[in-house]
Amino acid sequence: MIRENFGDPGYAYHEAMSKIYGLILLKITESPVIQFKATEYAKKLEKTVHEFIESTKDFTFESVQENKEFGKFRFELLELAESIRILKGQSLSMDKWASSVNEDITRHDWPWWKFWIDWKYWKEAKRINDAYKVLDRQFTFSGGLDHRNLFKHVIYARK
Repeated sequence: MIRENFGDPGYAYHEAMSKIYGLILLKITESPVIQFKATEYAKKLEKTVHEFIESTKDFTFESVQENKEFGKFRFELLELAESIRILKGQSLSMDKWASSVNEDITRHDWPWWKFWIDWKYWKEAKRINDAYKVLDRQFTFSGGLDHRNLFKHVIYARK
């Protein structure tokens, strides 16, 4: 009764979604370079740190003088923001490198007997994929986050 009235009686939606997910999966797996953007990490970190820095501006000079550690902490936050700015610049260049190699591989069709050209680009794609893998692993914590042991990713864990 419920499936006929409220669900998907002919499984039309299920079929459509499986086709869409299949196409997405094909797109991801057929690309020589991982479809990953390192700048998304930098943007998310930048947004979070700047929001936190803005929230600390409400403190008065007297409250900071009472707690000298707070002033040191705010200075470290500004250093962190500068490090994130550097990460953003590096990740932009990494993403440009990845998209240019991906475009070169997918756009060109070399003759089969020039296999060394393919080898060069596939080797470059592997270097990019390995760099993305290392970057992503830098943002995971194997022990899990505080009171949420199942969540390992520092940036994209649920709140």
